[in-house]
Amino acid sequence: MNSKQVAILGVVAAAAVALIWANSPWSTSYNALTHFKVGTAALGLHLNLSLEAWSADGLLAIFFFVVGLELKREFVAGDWPAVLAYQRDPRYLRLYEWEDRAEDDVRAFVNRFIEQQAPRPRTRSLAVNRPRDAAALTRHWCASSASRPLM
Repeated sequence: MNSKQVAILGVVAAAAVALIWANSPWSTSYNALTHFKVGTAALGLHLNLSLEAWSADGLLAIFFFVVGLELKREFVAGDWPAVLAYQRDPRYLRLYEWEDRAEDDVRAFVNRFIEQQAPRPRTRSLAVNRPRDAAALTRHWCASSASRPLM
């Protein structure tokens, strides 16, 4: 067994022991343990928490740390080998005249595609002319509404 399998078995075993202990005649000792206060309130940090709170917060911290590491791996390493394999697939190459692409060419192609999808600021003006300030807008509205009959 590798280390991941041992870790998984350890977590499953600990969860099974906790479930059995919490639902056994010794559940009062389990509740006393989970509500045992650990920590200090010194320096105004309010860290005098129960073991239950420490374990919940610790598991959340570990979870988000692992998620952050996985996101970093995706951003740094990414799936370039899979993208490169797709770009070299003969079924894909039938559609394009490019053949046997190097990894640098694939990276440049993908980065160019991503850059083309980036939002760009509007460079042309709107088709409707509109007044630039509130006073001109008011004059325009009053002038156009004065010529219209009221209902």
